[in-house]
Parts: sequence; C-alpha cells; structure tokens
Amino acid sequence: MDPVSSVMIITLLMLAVILVLVFLRYVPLGLWVRALSSGVKLKVSTLIGMRLRHIPPARIVRPYIQATKAGLNIKTIQQLRDEAYAVVGKPDELEFGDKVVAVVTDPKGRALDVIYNVKV
Repeated sequence: MDPVSSVMIITLLMLAVILVLVFLRYVPLGLWVRALSSGVKLKVSTLIGMRLRHIPPARIVRPYIQATKAGLNIKTIQQLRDEAYAVVGKPDELEFGDKVVAVVTDPKGRALDVIYNVKV
C-alpha cells in the first residue's frame, strides 16, 4: 500500500468519526429509543429540530413518556382544534385593513412581525 492511499484512508476514517460525533450531538438516540420502547411515537427529526431551536429534548420528551405510561390521552394541537371546531364551529376569516397598529420586535430591535387593524 502506498503512503498516499494510507493517508487518504486515515483521512476518510477521521471524517467519518467526526460526522458520527456531530450526528450524535444533535440526535439524542438514547432518548429516542426510550420513547419508542415506551410506546411514544416520536420522529428523530423532531429531536433534531428541538436541538436546533435550543430546546432540551429531555425536558419535553421525558414528561411525555411518563404521561403516556400513566395512560393519559395525549392529543395533538390539530386534534384539539378539530374538537373545538366541532363544538363551536369554524370561525369566520378575519379581514385586515391597511393601517399598521403594532410592530413586534426582538430584543435587538429587529422587526419580527407587523400587526394590522381588523376591518369591522
């Protein structure tokens, strides 16, 4: 084996190890396996999204696992919305005017959203 191919193999192995470590940093596999074994349907992409948003996944998933084990009926936000619509009906769509009544900013002063008046 020539020295160039040896260096290339070592480099590829180091790159693979780095990629695995980065993957494991953003995907708490132990928590995902614990959720699956508890009967909680949880996607790995959900855990990655929590990490990217700086939300500790364990803080959300562990109580969810405990609630599922306790037999509580956990509903999604869409299921709750559908139940509310079944009870009171679907609300009419709001019509907005052209007048800006508020601007939502973050702590650094960047505009996040603009709120317009509602037509009556």
